[in-house]
Amino acid sequence: MARTEARIKATMWEDADFKALTPNAQWLYTMLLSQRGLSFAGVLPYTPKRWATLAKGVTPAVITRTIAELQTNRYIVVDTGTEELWIRTFVRHDGILDNPRLKRVHADDVNAIQSPIIRAEYHAEYGGTDPPPDGDTDGDRNRGTDPDSDPNNNGDTNGVAMPIGMGPTRTRGRSAGTPPPNTPSPAFRRPPSERPPTTPTGNGSRNPETDEKSGNPKNPPDPLVERWLTITGKPHTRPQTELIVRHLRAHVDPTVIDERIGYCATLDQPPHSPNYLLRTCADWAAQHNIAIPALPKGA
Repeated sequence: MARTEARIKATMWEDADFKALTPNAQWLYTMLLSQRGLSFAGVLPYTPKRWATLAKGVTPAVITRTIAELQTNRYIVVDTGTEELWIRTFVRHDGILDNPRLKRVHADDVNAIQSPIIRAEYHAEYGGTDPPPDGDTDGDRNRGTDPDSDPNNNGDTNGVAMPIGMGPTRTRGRSAGTPPPNTPSPAFRRPPSERPPTTPTGNGSRNPETDEKSGNPKNPPDPLVERWLTITGKPHTRPQTELIVRHLRAHVDPTVIDERIGYCATLDQPPHSPNYLLRTCADWAAQHNIAIPALPKGA
């Protein structure tokens, strides 16, 4: 998800370690903080050649030397194998750990880290562990069962990525108040399209993936709708949210809707109505000469 703004604290210029950096290192660090591709885990693609085009007189060699300075001073971690760069204190200083509306987005971005080096550094800094490679939980392995082969499994608690333990200080292992690493989280449930089919067994049994009245398969939930409802914490607005997201999808790219939802997640107060999503997308569209018509009357 592309970011539209960066949080850079004024107190940075009072930090003795930061003032000890060279001008090139200070510029590069603030440039990295303001990149659109920076994830909520503090990771972005490692593209030194592209960064060299962002200022006059800067070459890829200058970027490489400056990256080395920032690594030596523990500001960043780079894995050239996976072409990822991690800003070590971004998650803490950006206030992500203090914003419950960003919990799911942040955890998704942590799980998306490809580099084992950066993953290890992240967990050393903030606590937590990686999910099991097969998506199983300790309880499933102890029972000797495969969650996808269990005919009675509806996918609600199995095949779940473990939540990331997060702590405000540099720790090894799980921080105080963090759920145990094998605690299933609803935020990581597999979508219905990935759950094993449920076969009716006996009178009155129904497949939970079909409509109770018609017996037809249910449409999978729209991930944009689910993310909006997670951020706002207002599930009762689902019908209106689904209507608005369908309307927006017909006129703008889904990545734009996703980006505007991410923007709403950074607000001090969550929006009370999905109409706010419609307005913020319409504002973006107007800036790019795209017309989003009003919702039909009675919708």
